Parts: sequence; structure tokens; C-alpha cells
Amino acid sequence: MRGLQEISKSSLVLAVMAGCLAMPFQASKAQSTNSRCDTVPEMIATLRPSTIGAYNLWDNIYGEIDKTEIYVSGVQNKDSGNVVAAGMRYAGARGALSLLLVEIDRRGRPVWQHEYKIKGLRDVKKIMAMPEGYAVLGTVGDGAAQGWVGFYDVGGKQKGEADIAVDGAALEAVNLTPGYDNDIVVLAQVTPGSAQKQAAPYSMFFWVNADGTIRQQRSYMMGGESRINALIPQGEEFYMAAGFLRGEDGRKAGWLMRLNAQGGIIWQREYPRGRAGEFVDAATFGEQYVTAVGRAIPGGAAGKDAGWVMMANINTTEIAWQRYYRDDYDMAGFAVDALSDGQVIVAMNGDHGQKPLPENEDDNDDKNNKDDKPQEPEKLPDYVRLLTINPRGVILQSQSYFSGDGVQGGDMFIGNKNEPVLIGYTDMTYRIEKKNPPPGEPAFDEKKGREGWALAGAPTEAYVDPCAQPYRFTP
Repeated sequence: MRGLQEISKSSLVLAVMAGCLAMPFQASKAQSTNSRCDTVPEMIATLRPSTIGAYNLWDNIYGEIDKTEIYVSGVQNKDSGNVVAAGMRYAGARGALSLLLVEIDRRGRPVWQHEYKIKGLRDVKKIMAMPEGYAVLGTVGDGAAQGWVGFYDVGGKQKGEADIAVDGAALEAVNLTPGYDNDIVVLAQVTPGSAQKQAAPYSMFFWVNADGTIRQQRSYMMGGESRINALIPQGEEFYMAAGFLRGEDGRKAGWLMRLNAQGGIIWQREYPRGRAGEFVDAATFGEQYVTAVGRAIPGGAAGKDAGWVMMANINTTEIAWQRYYRDDYDMAGFAVDALSDGQVIVAMNGDHGQKPLPENEDDNDDKNNKDDKPQEPEKLPDYVRLLTINPRGVILQSQSYFSGDGVQGGDMFIGNKNEPVLIGYTDMTYRIEKKNPPPGEPAFDEKKGREGWALAGAPTEAYVDPCAQPYRFTP
């Protein structure tokens, strides 16, 4: 089992179990089927350091040296198999922000690109496929912020747009999901103004028709601060929502809700972890389970953030299993998907930041000596890690992806050939040759840049689960 290092007794149990699951199922073995297929309910795992990037089918780096580009979300054109990425372009460090749409073919090359000057654009959050094109969600506003949805055809040409606002409050666009009545559901975060009774930020849903008209809206005021980051269809008439609630003690707790098609709450539950926990994405697993991902911050003052993956029963709200993945980096899950064969694909960012300055090993050194300059912190490249996990929370495969001076993901989906597609940005250092540099000066200038980044990983291999279904969870 790659990518997993034992750090506790529970880790050892899981590692042994993974070895058993890797062997062909043989009912004649003395070891019982039950012991092979039982689930370790909770585990903290330290991932082995990544030293080399995983194989990919293609990757794409898109941008101009004198501008900043970021991909934030992507979808696949089901007919061509190409990827359409949505993002932002900044004209210089503090220049105007514009919407960027790029279609990328299956060799990583741009097919078309469009840049749109959207008045007051503050951010771009999501692109979603529609029957005859795409919907793109963002936040706009020269004054109070409000949501914005743009509608585009399959060639990226704009067909229409709609604004979403709340009187007396600032509204941040968060996410998009398909509705059940040929519409879309916009997730938004509302920060109340002074005139509103509700003081804490809360979430709202807006059901928007294809012509941009708002058909219905619903608010979720939970008393304290709350936020819904993801809303996914579940079955034929339900949704699962994932986010966080902030308690009276100020801590964030992971938050799940099951909703009906009109947004009515069937159940909700908090899942507190450490100093703070938050879910940012979710995926249904079969008919009875949901997998949520995000990050958990350890309870102590020290320690790195952990990527948090949890599977819960949709009907009972009970946890089937949960995992905390640690590294030398701060880890945070940003996307999850579930395959029909039982594999769960989790995408996490590894954000290294900077190593602390080394301590002075010589107690006799003069700390006031101004000639003693501390060593500059070493900046290691940020990266994206994909984990393939079986139905019982055992890692089947761990893959890491690097680019330039560092890369961070914002979206992930599974393509029509079972390939994971990552969407994000990469930091680059460009070497620009000088014209006739004076003797003794470097022949090149270095310029930092940030570019849109998309990558298609190797297709996920089919998985034959050695344990009988339905899956046995034993929390």
C-alpha cells in the first residue's frame, strides 16, 4: 500500500488489513471474511513524502508572463472529451479582473479561449455543464457584493447573465449544482448589514432558470456563523449539503445536512474535530452513504492541518469511518468523487509555507552580533495529492502532482475514461534573456508569475472488492 506510514496501533491494523485486501479472496483461508472486511472506524495517517510526480496523460499551463491567471473550476465536454476550464485573469499585480474560459483538448492544448470583462468582477467560483452550454458563477459588485451567473454556449460565447442580490447585505457566490426542474441552484454566503436582525453570516440557495430568472430562494440561519460549501444531488429528489457551523466557543465544526428537492431540512448534524474542522466537498457513495472532505486543525497550538475524509450514513447520520491525513505540509481536501466500483477519489492540497529558521546550536554565540544573519527559510513547492481509497477507508493508491515553483488545486472531477482531471494554478519563475547585459551582470532576469494549470491523471484501474456488498461498516 503506497503513501501510508504507520504512526499508531490503528495505522498498523489498517496496514495489515490492506495487505489482506490486496490478495485474491479465498473463502477457504482460516482467516474469516469478517476480519478481512471489518472497518477501522478512525485513524490518523502520516503520508510518505512525495519525491516525484505521478504519471499524467496531459497537462496544461496557460497564461501570459505579464499577467496573472488562475483556473478555479472545470467540466468535461461529453461529446469531445475536452476540458473547459473557468478562471480569472489579472492585468498586472493590481489590475482589473476578468473572466477566463479555455477549452483544452486531450493533448493539453487550448482549442479556444475567451476573456470577458465582467463589470465589477471580484471572483469566479464554478463552471457547470448545461444541456446547451455552460453556466459560470462568480461574485461582482463595485459596492455591496452580489452573485453573478453567466450563460455560455458550447463554444464559450456568452448568451446571457443574471445578478443575484439580497437587500441590505453583501452576498458572496460559493457554488453551483444542478436542480431537479431543469434549473440550477446557486449557493451563496450572506453577510448581513446593520439593518438585518441576523448578525452572523449564513447561507442561501437560489433556484435559477435557464433564462436567468430566480424561481425560488431559501435561507439557512442557524444562529451562529454557518457556511455551506457544497450541495450535491442525492437520489432523485434529495440533496446533501456540506460546510461548517461555528459554535459558541468559536470553534468550527464540520456540518452535513440532508435536504429535500425544495431545500427543506430532513436532518442536520455537526461533526466537531480538534480546534476546527470544515467540509468543502462531498460525494454520494451508493444509496446509503455520503463521503465528505475538508480539513481538520489539531487541538494543540502546534501541528499541521490534516486532510479530513469522512463517510457517514445518509439515513442515520452515523460515521462509518473517518481518516486524517498528515504530511510535512498543511493538508486540506478540496474535492472528492466516488466511482461505481466502490473507489473513492480524494484530492488534497499540500501547502508547505516556510520552514522555521534553524535554531542556533552554539550557546556561546553572540546573539547581538549584527554580522550574523539568519538563514533564509527554505520554501518547498506546494503540491496536489490524489488518494484512491477503498470502501473501508484503506488507501489503494497515492499520487502526487507538482508543477513549476508550486501548484494548488481548486477543483477535480472524473472524466469519461475514468481519468481524474485537476484544475488549479501553478507558480512559475521565468528566465528572460537580457539584450547586451554589461560585463559581470547576469545574462537573465527572473520574473515570477502565476498561471492556470490543468492536468489529466492516468485512468483509475477497475477495482474488484473482495468483500461482499452491501459494504460492512462497523463503527
